[in-house]
Amino acid sequence: MEMMKRQYSQNERERMARTGVAMPDGSYPIRNRADLQNAIQSVGRAANYNAAKQHIMSRAKELKLENLLPEEWINPKKMQKAWDGVFLPREWKA
Repeated sequence: MEMMKRQYSQNERERMARTGVAMPDGSYPIRNRADLQNAIQSVGRAANYNAAKQHIMSRAKELKLENLLPEEWINPKKMQKAWDGVFLPREWKA
C-alpha cells in the first residue's frame, strides 16, 4: 500500500495547529489515515520525539485508528518483557 504524502500551506498548518490537528508549530498535521501513517513513519525525524509521539497517539485515538500505532507504543512493558533475558553480543562475527 502506497501512502500519499500531503503538502499543506503555512496557513493550513497554522489553522490545524489552533485546532489540535497539528502540533503547535504546525508540524505533524494529521487529518486522516494517510496523514497518520506518514506521521508514524517520520516521527524519528521530530525535533521533540516524545511530543510528536504523544500528538500522533492522540490523533490516532481521535480518528479511531489506534490499530495503526506501533505495538511498542501501545504496550511498551509487553515489548520490554519480550526482550528480558535476551543476550545481545556487542560484536557479531560471522
